[in-house]
Amino acid sequence: MSALQKTGQLLILSILVSFFIVTGYFTERTGLWQETIIDTRDTSWKRNADGVMTGAESILLNGTRTCLLLIHGYGSTPAEFQLGAPLLHNSTNATILVPLLPGHGTLPSDLQTTTWNDWNTAVVSSYDSLNSSCDTINVAGSSLGGTLAVQLSQERPIHTLALIAPYTKAKKQLDQTLINTFGGVLHYVKKTKIAAINNETTRQLHRAYWNLPLKPLQQAREQLRTVEQLTPRAQLFIVILAEHDNVINNNVGETYYERFKGKKALQWLPLYDHVASLDYDQTTVVETLEKNT
Repeated sequence: MSALQKTGQLLILSILVSFFIVTGYFTERTGLWQETIIDTRDTSWKRNADGVMTGAESILLNGTRTCLLLIHGYGSTPAEFQLGAPLLHNSTNATILVPLLPGHGTLPSDLQTTTWNDWNTAVVSSYDSLNSSCDTINVAGSSLGGTLAVQLSQERPIHTLALIAPYTKAKKQLDQTLINTFGGVLHYVKKTKIAAINNETTRQLHRAYWNLPLKPLQQAREQLRTVEQLTPRAQLFIVILAEHDNVINNNVGETYYERFKGKKALQWLPLYDHVASLDYDQTTVVETLEKNT
Protein backbone atom coordinates (compact mmCIF):
# COMPACT_ATOMS: atom_id res chain seq x y z
CA MET A 1 0.00 0.00 0.00
CA SER A 2 1.40 3.35 -1.00
CA ALA A 3 1.86 6.27 1.35
CA LEU A 4 -0.87 8.14 -0.53
CA GLN A 5 -3.34 5.30 0.02
CA LYS A 6 -2.49 5.13 3.73
CA THR A 7 -3.02 8.88 4.01
CA GLY A 8 -6.36 8.55 2.29
CA GLN A 9 -7.47 5.78 4.65
CA LEU A 10 -6.42 7.78 7.69
CA LEU A 11 -8.37 10.78 6.40
CA ILE A 12 -11.51 8.69 5.90
CA LEU A 13 -11.08 7.16 9.36
CA SER A 14 -10.69 10.61 10.92
CA ILE A 15 -13.83 11.83 9.19
CA LEU A 16 -15.81 8.81 10.40
CA VAL A 17 -14.56 9.18 13.97
CA SER A 18 -15.41 12.90 13.95
CA PHE A 19 -18.86 12.13 12.55
CA PHE A 20 -19.66 9.64 15.30
CA ILE A 21 -18.34 11.96 18.01
CA VAL A 22 -20.42 14.91 16.76
CA THR A 23 -23.58 12.87 16.21
CA GLY A 24 -23.15 11.21 19.60
CA TYR A 25 -22.87 14.62 21.25
CA PHE A 26 -26.01 15.97 19.58
CA THR A 27 -27.94 12.75 20.12
CA GLU A 28 -27.26 13.02 23.85
CA ARG A 29 -28.14 16.70 24.15
CA THR A 30 -30.78 17.26 21.49
CA GLY A 31 -33.61 15.48 19.67
CA LEU A 32 -31.46 14.46 16.71
CA TRP A 33 -33.17 11.36 15.24
CA GLN A 34 -35.54 11.40 18.25
CA GLU A 35 -38.41 13.62 17.11
CA THR A 36 -41.08 11.02 17.90
CA ILE A 37 -40.16 10.91 21.59
CA ILE A 38 -40.17 14.67 22.15
CA ASP A 39 -42.84 14.37 24.87
CA THR A 40 -41.19 11.58 26.88
CA ARG A 41 -39.61 13.72 29.59
CA ASP A 42 -42.71 15.87 30.06
CA THR A 43 -45.44 13.27 30.57
CA SER A 44 -44.97 13.05 34.34
CA TRP A 45 -46.36 16.52 35.13
CA LYS A 46 -49.69 16.53 36.99
CA ARG A 47 -52.38 18.06 34.78
CA ASN A 48 -55.84 19.55 34.98
CA ALA A 49 -58.84 18.38 32.96
CA ASP A 50 -57.70 20.41 29.95
CA GLY A 51 -54.30 18.72 29.89
CA VAL A 52 -52.47 21.79 31.20
CA MET A 53 -49.75 21.26 33.79
CA THR A 54 -51.04 21.97 37.28
CA GLY A 55 -49.62 25.38 38.20
CA ALA A 56 -49.10 26.44 34.59
CA GLU A 57 -52.58 27.83 34.04
CA SER A 58 -53.33 31.41 33.04
CA ILE A 59 -53.55 33.87 35.94
CA LEU A 60 -56.26 36.53 36.30
CA LEU A 61 -56.38 38.75 39.38
CA ASN A 62 -59.25 41.25 39.21
CA GLY A 63 -58.74 44.72 40.62
CA THR A 64 -58.95 48.34 39.53
CA ARG A 65 -59.15 49.76 36.00
CA THR A 66 -55.36 50.03 35.99
CA CYS A 67 -54.24 46.79 34.36
CA LEU A 68 -51.04 44.84 33.84
CA LEU A 69 -50.53 42.24 31.14
CA LEU A 70 -47.65 39.87 31.92
CA ILE A 71 -46.27 37.70 29.10
CA HIS A 72 -44.20 34.60 29.84
CA GLY A 73 -41.24 33.34 27.84
CA TYR A 74 -40.71 30.61 25.26
CA GLY A 75 -41.20 27.10 26.62
CA SER A 76 -42.25 28.65 29.91
CA THR A 77 -45.68 29.26 31.48
CA PRO A 78 -47.45 31.83 33.70
CA ALA A 79 -45.83 29.95 36.60
CA GLU A 80 -42.82 32.25 36.25
CA PHE A 81 -45.06 35.03 37.59
CA GLN A 82 -46.79 32.95 40.27
CA LEU A 83 -45.01 34.82 43.07
CA GLY A 84 -44.73 38.24 41.47
CA ALA A 85 -48.29 38.61 40.20
CA PRO A 86 -49.97 38.27 43.62
CA LEU A 87 -47.42 40.62 45.19
CA LEU A 88 -48.11 43.24 42.52
CA HIS A 89 -51.84 42.76 42.90
CA ASN A 90 -51.72 43.12 46.67
CA SER A 91 -49.61 46.27 46.57
CA THR A 92 -51.32 48.07 43.66
CA ASN A 93 -54.76 46.43 43.42
CA ALA A 94 -54.23 46.45 39.66
CA THR A 95 -56.00 43.92 37.47
CA ILE A 96 -53.36 41.42 36.35
CA LEU A 97 -53.58 38.96 33.48
CA VAL A 98 -50.93 36.35 32.68
CA PRO A 99 -52.13 34.33 29.65
CA LEU A 100 -50.84 30.88 28.75
CA LEU A 101 -49.45 31.20 25.23
CA PRO A 102 -50.40 28.65 22.53
CA GLY A 103 -48.38 25.44 22.62
CA HIS A 104 -47.21 26.00 26.18
CA GLY A 105 -48.00 24.20 29.42
CA THR A 106 -49.16 20.97 27.80
CA LEU A 107 -46.63 18.92 25.79
CA PRO A 108 -43.57 19.93 23.74
CA SER A 109 -45.15 18.42 20.62
CA ASP A 110 -47.89 21.05 20.91
CA LEU A 111 -45.31 23.84 20.95
CA GLN A 112 -43.49 22.22 18.03
CA THR A 113 -46.44 23.04 15.76
CA THR A 114 -47.00 26.68 16.82
CA THR A 115 -45.65 29.84 15.22
CA TRP A 116 -44.82 33.46 16.00
CA ASN A 117 -48.20 34.45 14.59
CA ASP A 118 -49.96 32.14 17.08
CA TRP A 119 -48.19 33.75 20.03
CA ASN A 120 -48.57 37.30 18.72
CA THR A 121 -52.28 36.80 18.06
CA ALA A 122 -52.76 35.47 21.60
CA VAL A 123 -50.96 38.47 23.10
CA VAL A 124 -53.05 40.97 21.11
CA SER A 125 -56.21 39.08 22.06
CA SER A 126 -55.23 39.18 25.74
CA TYR A 127 -54.64 42.93 25.54
CA ASP A 128 -57.99 43.44 23.82
CA SER A 129 -59.75 41.38 26.50
CA LEU A 130 -58.55 43.92 29.06
CA ASN A 131 -59.29 46.98 26.98
CA SER A 132 -62.99 47.33 27.82
CA SER A 133 -62.43 47.17 31.58
CA CYS A 134 -59.15 49.11 31.85
CA ASP A 135 -58.36 52.81 31.69
CA THR A 136 -54.63 52.14 31.63
CA ILE A 137 -52.84 49.05 30.36
CA ASN A 138 -49.25 48.32 31.31
CA VAL A 139 -47.34 45.41 29.77
CA ALA A 140 -44.34 43.41 30.95
CA GLY A 141 -42.80 40.53 29.05
CA SER A 142 -40.14 38.01 29.99
CA SER A 143 -37.70 36.64 27.40
CA LEU A 144 -39.67 35.94 24.21
CA GLY A 145 -42.59 37.55 26.03
CA GLY A 146 -40.56 40.75 26.04
CA THR A 147 -40.11 40.57 22.28
CA LEU A 148 -43.83 39.97 21.85
CA ALA A 149 -44.44 43.00 24.08
CA VAL A 150 -42.31 45.17 21.79
CA GLN A 151 -44.38 44.01 18.83
CA LEU A 152 -47.58 44.70 20.79
CA SER A 153 -46.39 48.25 21.48
CA GLN A 154 -46.45 48.87 17.72
CA GLU A 155 -50.11 47.83 17.51
CA ARG A 156 -51.72 48.92 20.77
CA PRO A 157 -51.24 51.87 23.20
CA ILE A 158 -49.23 50.96 26.29
CA HIS A 159 -48.61 53.17 29.32
CA THR A 160 -45.65 51.36 30.89
CA LEU A 161 -43.74 48.79 28.87
CA ALA A 162 -41.27 46.60 30.77
CA LEU A 163 -38.92 44.10 29.14
CA ILE A 164 -37.43 41.45 31.41
CA ALA A 165 -34.43 39.85 29.71
CA PRO A 166 -35.93 40.21 26.19
CA TYR A 167 -34.98 37.44 23.76
CA THR A 168 -34.26 37.81 20.08
CA LYS A 169 -31.07 35.76 20.00
CA ALA A 170 -29.08 33.42 22.22
CA LYS A 171 -26.12 34.51 24.30
CA LYS A 172 -23.74 32.29 22.34
CA GLN A 173 -23.57 32.85 18.60
CA LEU A 174 -22.97 29.12 18.05
CA ASP A 175 -26.25 28.30 19.81
CA GLN A 176 -28.14 30.81 17.69
CA THR A 177 -26.54 29.45 14.50
CA LEU A 178 -27.59 25.93 15.44
CA ILE A 179 -31.18 27.11 16.05
CA ASN A 180 -31.38 29.07 12.80
CA THR A 181 -29.70 26.45 10.64
CA PHE A 182 -30.43 23.07 12.20
CA GLY A 183 -33.46 23.64 14.43
CA GLY A 184 -35.64 21.49 12.19
CA VAL A 185 -33.11 18.65 12.30
CA LEU A 186 -32.14 18.76 15.97
CA HIS A 187 -35.86 19.17 16.91
CA TYR A 188 -35.34 20.00 20.60
CA VAL A 189 -32.84 20.57 23.39
CA LYS A 190 -32.75 18.25 26.38
CA LYS A 191 -32.55 20.68 29.26
CA THR A 192 -30.53 19.71 32.33
CA LYS A 193 -32.58 21.94 34.65
CA ILE A 194 -36.13 23.13 34.27
CA ALA A 195 -35.18 26.80 33.86
CA ALA A 196 -32.29 29.23 34.13
CA ILE A 197 -33.05 30.09 37.77
CA ASN A 198 -30.22 30.21 40.30
CA ASN A 199 -32.50 29.88 43.34
CA GLU A 200 -33.08 26.13 43.70
CA THR A 201 -36.14 26.61 45.92
CA THR A 202 -38.06 28.82 43.52
CA ARG A 203 -36.82 26.81 40.53
CA GLN A 204 -38.80 23.85 41.86
CA LEU A 205 -41.96 25.94 41.69
CA HIS A 206 -41.60 26.51 37.96
CA ARG A 207 -43.56 24.68 35.28
CA ALA A 208 -41.93 24.41 31.87
CA TYR A 209 -40.82 21.84 29.31
CA TRP A 210 -37.81 19.61 29.88
CA ASN A 211 -37.49 19.13 26.12
CA LEU A 212 -37.42 22.56 24.47
CA PRO A 213 -38.52 22.58 20.78
CA LEU A 214 -36.22 24.41 18.36
CA LYS A 215 -38.24 24.41 15.14
CA PRO A 216 -40.63 27.25 16.17
CA LEU A 217 -37.65 29.46 17.04
CA GLN A 218 -36.04 28.61 13.72
CA GLN A 219 -39.24 29.52 11.89
CA ALA A 220 -39.57 32.76 13.87
CA ARG A 221 -36.04 33.97 13.14
CA GLU A 222 -37.14 36.58 10.58
CA GLN A 223 -39.82 37.99 12.89
CA LEU A 224 -37.32 38.13 15.74
CA ARG A 225 -34.81 39.98 13.58
CA THR A 226 -37.52 42.43 12.54
CA VAL A 227 -38.70 43.11 16.09
CA GLU A 228 -35.09 43.52 17.22
CA GLN A 229 -34.87 46.56 14.95
CA LEU A 230 -38.02 48.23 16.30
CA THR A 231 -38.18 51.11 18.76
CA PRO A 232 -40.50 50.24 21.68
CA ARG A 233 -43.49 52.54 22.08
CA ALA A 234 -44.84 53.54 25.50
CA GLN A 235 -45.14 56.48 27.84
CA LEU A 236 -42.63 54.86 30.19
CA PHE A 237 -40.11 52.21 29.21
CA ILE A 238 -38.30 49.84 31.58
CA VAL A 239 -35.60 47.27 30.82
CA ILE A 240 -34.66 44.67 33.45
CA LEU A 241 -31.54 42.60 32.76
CA ALA A 242 -29.71 39.89 34.69
CA GLU A 243 -25.95 40.38 34.89
CA HIS A 244 -25.37 36.62 34.79
CA ASP A 245 -27.97 35.67 32.18
CA ASN A 246 -26.83 32.43 30.58
CA VAL A 247 -29.55 32.34 27.92
CA ILE A 248 -29.88 35.60 26.02
CA ASN A 249 -27.67 38.31 24.58
CA ASN A 250 -28.15 41.32 26.88
CA ASN A 251 -27.07 43.68 24.11
CA VAL A 252 -30.60 43.41 22.73
CA GLY A 253 -32.16 44.89 25.87
CA GLU A 254 -29.47 47.55 26.11
CA THR A 255 -30.06 48.56 22.49
CA TYR A 256 -33.81 48.81 23.06
CA TYR A 257 -33.09 51.06 26.03
CA GLU A 258 -30.71 53.31 24.10
CA ARG A 259 -33.10 53.56 21.15
CA PHE A 260 -36.07 54.68 23.27
CA LYS A 261 -35.97 58.49 23.71
CA GLY A 262 -38.74 59.02 26.27
CA LYS A 263 -38.94 58.48 30.02
CA LYS A 264 -37.13 55.24 30.85
CA ALA A 265 -35.29 53.17 33.44
CA LEU A 266 -32.71 50.38 33.29
CA GLN A 267 -32.46 47.88 36.15
CA TRP A 268 -29.54 45.43 36.44
CA LEU A 269 -29.96 42.34 38.64
CA PRO A 270 -26.65 41.02 40.01
CA LEU A 271 -27.75 37.61 41.37
CA TYR A 272 -30.26 36.49 38.79
CA ASP A 273 -30.19 34.20 35.81
CA HIS A 274 -32.58 34.41 32.87
CA VAL A 275 -35.98 33.79 34.52
CA ALA A 276 -35.58 36.78 36.80
CA SER A 277 -39.20 36.90 37.95
CA LEU A 278 -38.73 33.61 39.81
CA ASP A 279 -35.11 33.90 40.94
CA TYR A 280 -33.36 35.25 44.05
CA ASP A 281 -35.28 38.09 45.70
CA GLN A 282 -37.80 38.35 42.89
CA THR A 283 -39.23 41.26 44.88
CA THR A 284 -36.67 43.46 43.07
CA VAL A 285 -38.51 42.82 39.82
CA VAL A 286 -41.85 43.32 41.56
CA GLU A 287 -40.75 46.62 43.13
CA THR A 288 -39.50 47.93 39.80
CA LEU A 289 -42.87 47.17 38.19
CA GLU A 290 -44.81 48.32 41.24
CA LYS A 291 -43.30 51.81 41.16
CA ASN A 292 -44.41 52.25 37.57
CA THR A 293 -47.81 50.52 37.47
